[in-house]
Amino acid sequence: MNARLLRQAFTNLIFTAVVATPTDGRIRVLTRVTGGEGEPPVFELAIEDGGACLEGEEHRRFFDPRWVSPGRGKGMGLGLYLGREILVRHGARLEVLPLDGSEGRRVTIQLPLEGGSEDEVPIQLKEINNLV
Repeated sequence: MNARLLRQAFTNLIFTAVVATPTDGRIRVLTRVTGGEGEPPVFELAIEDGGACLEGEEHRRFFDPRWVSPGRGKGMGLGLYLGREILVRHGARLEVLPLDGSEGRRVTIQLPLEGGSEDEVPIQLKEINNLV
């Protein structure tokens, strides 16, 4: 894992949530590790924001280059794309869904932790915790 690149990817996703959320809105960052019973450990990061709901095609375009998230600021539209590319190259899965019953969205990242032994996971989890 390249910690510098992962930090950049997480920063890009969180920055997008900040820009998309109104000043009186709320952002939640949730983390957990799943796996066990023979399943490899997976670090899961979910970012929930209070930005405008994504309509129809916008969900599919969320990580496209040059797509700009609706919100207070304007950007070049590369942060989400680059963040996704970094995460996918590290074996992650990403999903963007609207939040139930409110404005906003939830971006979920599932990043497999390298190495299958339990002795190795806490070290790698510590590295992940230092990134977020």
